[in-house]
Amino acid sequence: MNLKAPYAGLRDNLLLTKTGEVWAYYRVRSESISTANYDAKEESKKRMRYFLESIKGYQDFHFEMYDHDLDLRNKFKEISKDFDDEAFNVAEYYSKETIDVLEQELQMITHNSFVMGVKIRELADDAVTLKEILKVHYQIRLSVLFRILVLM
Repeated sequence: MNLKAPYAGLRDNLLLTKTGEVWAYYRVRSESISTANYDAKEESKKRMRYFLESIKGYQDFHFEMYDHDLDLRNKFKEISKDFDDEAFNVAEYYSKETIDVLEQELQMITHNSFVMGVKIRELADDAVTLKEILKVHYQIRLSVLFRILVLM
């Protein structure tokens, strides 16, 4: 079987499709907020409003969620190195019990990661080069970063 890449080129977070579209991809961090933390909820809403405002000018975007196995057994194995020698057996027992209960209740324990792609433009016009798009893309990234820093 001869598989071919569905894209024409990659550079940093930019993808050029075979049909001439240029997409910029970004990793979006998931966030857990306690329902009792009013200030954090309001700050998250503010960031979400800003995010939605910033993408409304684009005609096409792609948002994808990926589940990642948290691999609790290996994480607890790393933590077990810090268990007190005198209480090692007890700590190990309860860490294994914790993993067993969590896996029994929740099956596989995962963490959500998100990726967002934004179609920057189409290269239908031969006058537009990938170099020009990269230049505009980096100018956009700098202005977005500046706006985020101002909000902080």
